[in-house]
Amino acid sequence: MKKIITLLLAVTILFGCSSTDSESSSNNIEYDIEMIVKIGDYERKYVDVYSYNDYALSEFSFDTPMIYDNGTEFKLTNGYLYGISSTGILTGSIGELRLKLGQNLSIGQIINFGPSSAEGTNGPFEFDFGGYDGYGYYFNNENSYGQVKITGNQNNKLSGEFSFNNISVYSSTGTNEYAIVSGKFKNMPIE
Repeated sequence: MKKIITLLLAVTILFGCSSTDSESSSNNIEYDIEMIVKIGDYERKYVDVYSYNDYALSEFSFDTPMIYDNGTEFKLTNGYLYGISSTGILTGSIGELRLKLGQNLSIGQIINFGPSSAEGTNGPFEFDFGGYDGYGYYFNNENSYGQVKITGNQNNKLSGEFSFNNISVYSSTGTNEYAIVSGKFKNMPIE
């Protein structure tokens, strides 16, 4: 009787582990960027093109998000994002995210940005809608500040979290509001 109970317990553990493993691998997205933009009480979530395809609504062929090493710093770029809400994809909300990450990145490293980090529209944070929504988001040299934290680097694929405050929201009528922008990225290949 003890042998039967031991055998049943071993089989249960074996099937339980294999079920969990297959679930986690099927939910693994190779590339992923996620971002929340909050302006006052208004909040919108953005995901990259690959996460967008998880919604099974359409196929797109924009560039893969990557970490580029330009010799002086690493940049997260080509993060094409789509606005979504609890009801699904928001049309006309495509944008491109770029983050300057600094140099010599290591796990646990925190990169802080203050107003002096701004270089016009080439500051440490860029989010461009490309004319779809008519808004631009800019790190300004007066009161924007933020931080990027490196959370992982596995086989030259970088993961991290970011948060920026007082990002200028610019429209055709001029700067009119400020945004809080936070998000995360994972498994970004370094090139």
